[in-house]
Amino acid sequence: MKATRERMWDDGDSASKLGAYATLATVQNEIIRLLAPFTPYMAEQMYQILDGSETTVHALEWPDVDDELHNPELERDMTVLRDVEEAAANARQRGGRKLRWPVSRIVVETDDEAVASAVENLSDLLGERVNARDIEVTAEFEELEAFADPQMGEIGPAFGADAQKVMNAVDGASRAEVEAGIAVDGETVELDESMVEYHSEPPEHITGTEFDGGTVYVDTELTEELESEGYARDVIRRIQEMRKQLDLDVEAEIRVGLTVDDERIEEFVDQHRDLISEEVRAAEFVDDPADAGDRVEDWEVEGVDVTIGVAVVAEQTV
Repeated sequence: MKATRERMWDDGDSASKLGAYATLATVQNEIIRLLAPFTPYMAEQMYQILDGSETTVHALEWPDVDDELHNPELERDMTVLRDVEEAAANARQRGGRKLRWPVSRIVVETDDEAVASAVENLSDLLGERVNARDIEVTAEFEELEAFADPQMGEIGPAFGADAQKVMNAVDGASRAEVEAGIAVDGETVELDESMVEYHSEPPEHITGTEFDGGTVYVDTELTEELESEGYARDVIRRIQEMRKQLDLDVEAEIRVGLTVDDERIEEFVDQHRDLISEEVRAAEFVDDPADAGDRVEDWEVEGVDVTIGVAVVAEQTV
């Protein structure tokens, strides 16, 4: 539903909107018929609410498979997309970046041609679902950094009493630092290749999570543009919650008043008033939340106090 929400909200009866509604209606109708033998009362109630053109759902025929609508390649691609999406969500969580905040890019590292093809085929949809400005696919993520793991079995015999000092100096050093020579007690120590092994880690602002087919890397570095949109989307979520509390119809237009207790963040939110208006169906903004009318609440958004007022300015549709 998230992927089709904007199509559902198109003004007028566009072909995209009607197509989305028709697809949803078909899926609902056939699922209800499939459920009927197993959950007869629930299926009947669903049918009467959503359709009810026949006396009962149990008078309908069992759905037939339409082979022309079967797309195994798309199904395989969607399976990959879900795996990548889950890995990206995990990487976001570990990197401290929630889904509402956009990220500049997500990199999918894989040597599986089928996985790479699936990500490329559905890159636009994947970008929307993981809230990333760019999707990259590569066989090798070259931004990984190599860090040293000293090998005591080799360092001990070579350095004797100084072995622990060498171990401490080498542990966690970059490959470049080791190859240039490690400083121990003011002297540069050269190490043989057998004395050090390396493990790879992404840069500080990049978090990686493995999935069945490769690794997903999420770039969580914030630019001012990304941060600005992130705060705006957090405000949108609060306004949407207030709409639910007021039990507003999805089409109901509202008046919004908000104040932000931080000039920098207030400017960020102001930059995205058009986005906020579109997402929450705001017909107008007022400076004082109290002037909005129906409901006023105080929120904390990323440590910043925000006061929001919401009022209905149009009749709800039935």
